[in-house]
Amino acid sequence: MKRWYGDLERGDQAAHIYHTDNEQVRVVTDVIRWMNEGERLILLSDRWDGDHERPGALEAAMEAGQFEVIPADRAMCSCGRFRAEALRDTTAYERGRALEEGLSGLVIMWDLDWGGREADFEAHIVERSRAALSVRPSDVTMIGQYGKGRLSEKQIDSVLRINQLVLEDGILSRRFWVVANRSKGRTSGSGRTIYMGLPEGADAKTL
Repeated sequence: MKRWYGDLERGDQAAHIYHTDNEQVRVVTDVIRWMNEGERLILLSDRWDGDHERPGALEAAMEAGQFEVIPADRAMCSCGRFRAEALRDTTAYERGRALEEGLSGLVIMWDLDWGGREADFEAHIVERSRAALSVRPSDVTMIGQYGKGRLSEKQIDSVLRINQLVLEDGILSRRFWVVANRSKGRTSGSGRTIYMGLPEGADAKTL
């Protein structure tokens, strides 16, 4: 039986839309199975720290140094308020640490508890939309987990619009972004722009 992670490639940036906590845990466990021995998974979450019960595969990975949980609030709100760029900074720091330890790659996953902070969520979406259009290290794979029961339909739609790779119900889909001819202003050599359904404040990618 083919597993969804058979289509996951190193360096991918994906969004996981989950419906239950068990499904969320299962995908984290799947990622551990997908990883090589020389890779590490860093999970940013405030629901996995402390005495949270974990499957045996995750406990074993944690004991082997392949799986670490970092409280999201500590990482994303270190200055007393939410800072969307902190995800990028944390990734850079953890990648450097992994390379210093001789690891071959890093997986960053996050499950941020947004509560009623809609402005923080929008800032996260803008930051991720820009990251999706930037050049990323091929040894870092990023997977954001977004609970349908925790976010509004509008927020889930924003997640879908900025991610070319989406996992939902055990199916990993590569979505195509809209490419249109530029109708106004200066054109690039090809005269095309990816419009990707970005939220207000984000930039489009010119080819």
